[in-house]
Amino acid sequence: MKGYTPHSDTVTWRKRLMKLFDAAGISEVRNELGKTRKPHPHMLRDTFAVWNLRHGVPLHSVRENAGHSNPTTTTKAYLPWVKELETKTIADSRKALAAGKPRDGRQGRNVLNIANR
Repeated sequence: MKGYTPHSDTVTWRKRLMKLFDAAGISEVRNELGKTRKPHPHMLRDTFAVWNLRHGVPLHSVRENAGHSNPTTTTKAYLPWVKELETKTIADSRKALAAGKPRDGRQGRNVLNIANR
């Protein structure tokens, strides 16, 4: 497409959205912690991601929709806002770690014991 760049499209979209905020009389937004700030387009992205996570969309799908190349970015940005999912993620990790622990105190085949060296 001639004359198209992702940056110019993003800037145009942002300007249009800011005009819409002004037309709607939205000059500030208050978060759950009581802090206020000016509205910005990224708030819609954050809301979209958190809403999806709270409604059961897998983290990897939200990562793809948000355009994050690294799942850690998505995890750090959105899991703190979805406490029930954060708690479940921690519980699942602990369960997986416990399942991998050798039984009866024996070492697994691939465990190197460096204590006796």
